[in-house]
Amino acid sequence: MFVEMMLAIFALIIAGTYAPAEYGAAIAKGPGAIWAAGVSKFLGALGLPANLGSAYGSVMMIVLAVTIMQLVIRFMRGLPLSC
Repeated sequence: MFVEMMLAIFALIIAGTYAPAEYGAAIAKGPGAIWAAGVSKFLGALGLPANLGSAYGSVMMIVLAVTIMQLVIRFMRGLPLSC
């Protein structure tokens, strides 16, 4: 539960890095681009280059998606067939 809370806080920080004027243009690129650009800006504030931050954000989103799909499959396997 703690990890999920930290991920939610991290997502709010990333979403908060956009100014309202930039957000409309970012929406057109899609949620993956918003996430990668936000991670890039966040990690840039910590001193990492923008290209590395963007790549790290993209990989992080893919890993989260694969983990969620694995959990869904695990929970579905435990359900009885006569639901």
